[in-house]
Amino acid sequence: MRIATIGTSSIGSTFARAIGAVDGVEHVAVMSRDRSRGEAFAAETNRLTGDRARVVTSLEELANASDVDAVYIASPNALHFPQANTLLRAGKHVLLEKSAACDRRQFQELVDTAESTGVVVLEAMRSVHDPGFARIRELLPQLGPLRRAELRLCQYSSRYGKFLAGETPAIFDPSLGAGALMDIGTYCTHPMVALWGVPERIHAAATILRSGADGAGTVLCGFDSPAGFSVSLHYSKITTSPLSSTIEGERATLEIDSVTTPRNLVLHGTDGSTDVVTVDGDGGGSGAPENMRYELLEFLRLADAPRGQRDDEALARHQAASLGTLAVLDAVRAQIGVRFPSDQA
Repeated sequence: MRIATIGTSSIGSTFARAIGAVDGVEHVAVMSRDRSRGEAFAAETNRLTGDRARVVTSLEELANASDVDAVYIASPNALHFPQANTLLRAGKHVLLEKSAACDRRQFQELVDTAESTGVVVLEAMRSVHDPGFARIRELLPQLGPLRRAELRLCQYSSRYGKFLAGETPAIFDPSLGAGALMDIGTYCTHPMVALWGVPERIHAAATILRSGADGAGTVLCGFDSPAGFSVSLHYSKITTSPLSSTIEGERATLEIDSVTTPRNLVLHGTDGSTDVVTVDGDGGGSGAPENMRYELLEFLRLADAPRGQRDDEALARHQAASLGTLAVLDAVRAQIGVRFPSDQA
């Protein structure tokens, strides 16, 4: 499959290197409105991967490119919907960096468009495609009746210093659909929805920055099934935390070292026992980037199959989790007062 990428950020570079770590896929183009920046990005990623990606400067050129089968979009969140909509209508498969869109309504429209044009749209939520997530799911029955969970990701942003100095980096700009919730908050929310669905009750509190974006927040989610189960989500781009994530049941608690890349899982039994489970996830070999290859492999599995032979059940499950996640994020934003230009009046 021939893949183009949109965006020249560090995540785009990491994904380009993931392409280089997977057989059967080639990085053929980079889209950047700034040609010189795009050429520098392409030169560096081509050096690392051995591909020969060229630079395009317009979405129309990319949509009409006959040598592009699929596009990975890593632009600011506010651009995901218009860019993906154009590409899907042009018959390109689309892999969207999280968050897939600014809200649930936008992503539902993309899912509908992809269905009508016979292509695949998928959110690049790397954590749920990681083998560590599958291992977590397998271990849940050992916990007994579930009672509570804490999913946590707090990473101090390298761009927060610029924000404090008076600038407004893109990641703290709500006009671009950005903020801590839409960035790393999704890494807590999406696994919750993938495991247990959308909660019946949501209570949120957040630190709102001068730009109107959120810098950190906590979300308490209540479920009727499992009965009496609650999940607290903790996310931040203006603080850091060494604490693990946990899922607590009446027989044991599962401690998770990283919600994004689960590698060390510890079962703490209520009887005092301890069982350590190590997940093998090398990211694809020497020099390969973390675990982004797993989302790429799933995207290729779904998009490379002819229509009618795709795993429609898996695709629908992935898309439902993204839709459910965005429904939660919509509800949280409504409570904490963060608004985007795409929000309906």
